[in-house]
Amino acid sequence: MAVTPDAADLETLFADLAKNISKPGATNIVIVDKVNPDFEIVSVGTPPAPTILADCPEPEFSEDCRQPVRVKLEGCQDTAEYDLGDVYLESQGKILELDLTLKNICPGKRVALAVILTEVDSYGTEYPRGMKILTVPAHFRTGCQDISVRCIKFVLPDDLNVSCSARCCERNFKARVISHYIDSGFDCCGNVQVTV
Repeated sequence: MAVTPDAADLETLFADLAKNISKPGATNIVIVDKVNPDFEIVSVGTPPAPTILADCPEPEFSEDCRQPVRVKLEGCQDTAEYDLGDVYLESQGKILELDLTLKNICPGKRVALAVILTEVDSYGTEYPRGMKILTVPAHFRTGCQDISVRCIKFVLPDDLNVSCSARCCERNFKARVISHYIDSGFDCCGNVQVTV
């Protein structure tokens, strides 16, 4: 409460009030004093626009280092035995390698091939695990031929396992294959460049 404040007192009073209002949790503030009739607001300044500076480093990932166990050998001691405790394997996972056979592929035609892999949990929900897209080269044998495509690899980290929490549990996946010819005999008015 301020009784007959001068300009400096009013400035201090309002500055303190502004500090209190801006603090989190300041609610239900009511001014009950009557303003002196000689009091006059001569100007209202626009507050400066806030500036937010954020330092956004590039994301990085690294494995945590296990805490070392101190081991000591005495000066003339040739051997020593220490139990280093339990050691768990880190960053484990599996590599799934898929093979397939493209059936009855015509000579002189490349094939675009996609393999989409999902992992299936115990409720039948699928989770994406990767997609590989390949160009299978054309063959030039007489007539249609089957083409074997081997070693399509997927990396499956254990931290994405939706089947169970144990290291050696069964994981279930679904693989879908999409394929089609890249090359065809169609040439619209000589505008299509044929590359084999």
